[in-house]
Amino acid sequence: MTFLDSEDEWRRMEKDVKSNLVLTQQQVNVVADSNINYPLFISGRAGSGKSTVLQYLFAEIVLRYLITRNACQGQELLPPVYLSYSKTLIDDAIRLSNTLFDKNNVYKDAMKVHHLDYKKDVSPELNGMFYVFKNLVKNCIGKYDKEILQKRFSDNMYISFAVFKRMWNQRFGKDRDAIKNYGPSISWHIIRTYIKGWNSTAYLSPDDYDVLGRNYITVSSSTFQKVYSEVWGKWYKGLTSEKYWDDQDLVKYCLSNKYADEQFSAIYCDESQDFTRLEIDFILKISTFANRNIENVDDISKLPFVFAGDEFQTLNPTGFSWDSLRGYFVDRIFEMTGLEDKKNDSNLPKPIEFNENFRSTSQIVKLANRIQLLRASRFDEYSTPQTPHFSVEGPSVYCVSPTNDHSLWETIQGNLVNLIVPIAEGESVEEYIKNSPLRDKINFEDGIPQGLTILSPSQAKGCEYANVIIYGFNTSDGNEGFQVSNLQEWFNSPSDEIEKDIELKYQICNAYVAVTRATSRIYILDEYNMNSFWAFAFNDSDVKNREKIDNLEKSMIKHLGSKGETWSQD
Repeated sequence: MTFLDSEDEWRRMEKDVKSNLVLTQQQVNVVADSNINYPLFISGRAGSGKSTVLQYLFAEIVLRYLITRNACQGQELLPPVYLSYSKTLIDDAIRLSNTLFDKNNVYKDAMKVHHLDYKKDVSPELNGMFYVFKNLVKNCIGKYDKEILQKRFSDNMYISFAVFKRMWNQRFGKDRDAIKNYGPSISWHIIRTYIKGWNSTAYLSPDDYDVLGRNYITVSSSTFQKVYSEVWGKWYKGLTSEKYWDDQDLVKYCLSNKYADEQFSAIYCDESQDFTRLEIDFILKISTFANRNIENVDDISKLPFVFAGDEFQTLNPTGFSWDSLRGYFVDRIFEMTGLEDKKNDSNLPKPIEFNENFRSTSQIVKLANRIQLLRASRFDEYSTPQTPHFSVEGPSVYCVSPTNDHSLWETIQGNLVNLIVPIAEGESVEEYIKNSPLRDKINFEDGIPQGLTILSPSQAKGCEYANVIIYGFNTSDGNEGFQVSNLQEWFNSPSDEIEKDIELKYQICNAYVAVTRATSRIYILDEYNMNSFWAFAFNDSDVKNREKIDNLEKSMIKHLGSKGETWSQD
């Protein structure tokens, strides 16, 4: 059972102003379930409350752990852990957990019944239960070899996607074949997801890739072979063998040296779309339950693993899909518990999807849905349109000229405004702005923009802001496929261009994350015309242009077949 095991208790919590919780009936059913079946996979678009539900489920397991530990004096019990790639999300989760146990009357009453004190029994424990994923891997290594963290895995030798992109361009920037057929995004995708991230014991070869099966292949065999030979074999493998390192090197080193100890009794993962198969192996290794033989197949549903994420917010080329992650996790957990031959006898829960948006106005939700419609129809990655939970009507999305409209820049002075630009995490915001038409609008002092905050989509992910300015999404530099005329041409005669599509998908992901950060207003800085990135999403005052946009919408919905009816009603 749960300690907050009734719908009435959760509805009472909703009314507590100190926690400000709002849940749908579907979400109440999840958090108040007295008999949760694991592993639990929670999916939902931006602002749907999936992270909030995950945090409340985690608070429940923390409470269970503390009560059980007090009742079992003298016995060592391992704590639960909450993981994410994002430091921002971890900080938010810690803050919410502290608020729940310190301020929320429902939790305070539950602690009182079991003689728990927030300051003495709860607060000191919480910080050790939340980890940025990379930091936890480093902690595991550091228990055995602190010196190697400085020698082999120093922060100044770390390769993020932004660093990889810059180094790739230095190496291959004059190679026309490389630029055309296996640019930095595709190369990173293949190396991270497949060559390094697919197997914890070996690198994935072209022969291995060819036998993965249709459901797991995202690029052609010839493209994989090119990247494996030219980028990996002749350059990146040597680069990361001794001097430089990336996330997959860190995890592989930890696993190969058996430094991933059993440390946690329950594992809750937010932003799960950021994890590779290699990292899933690490997550399983640190669980005490996944490393035990189990006789009864039904007991698998008692192993507390919870994953929350949104595959439409994959900002770096990771190749994530829910089906792939869930399938691999299930295969591995049955293998590790000695139940490989009984997997078909299990009755594991289906993923849960949340479809309401608690964050934004109706107009912002509609814009986000337009982006999702484009993704669903153009890339065959279907999702259900969101409905706004709070029906705030009226104008809240504005298209503004970045150079000619001076009123916007006058308005934002002294206000809390966030500007989101499509750069990779780690790239210089100052350099980006100084090479754009905004260079005369924004001043920098010691690398810090004055008067507003400038973020990459990766930095903004998981956050929300009242007012958001979006700049830089365009249809140049390989993104010409998003022009209205080119989109219409594709829908008239669909074709498979999986390598080019990878580049386009991440433009869509970045745009989607940028749009869905706003709660009240979005200002899109763009010289709006029919070649603009945003043209597909808006009406146009010109009759002929409006007709082209209407025809494109009909083509997108038609391409979805029977699923298109849901979108035509949106």
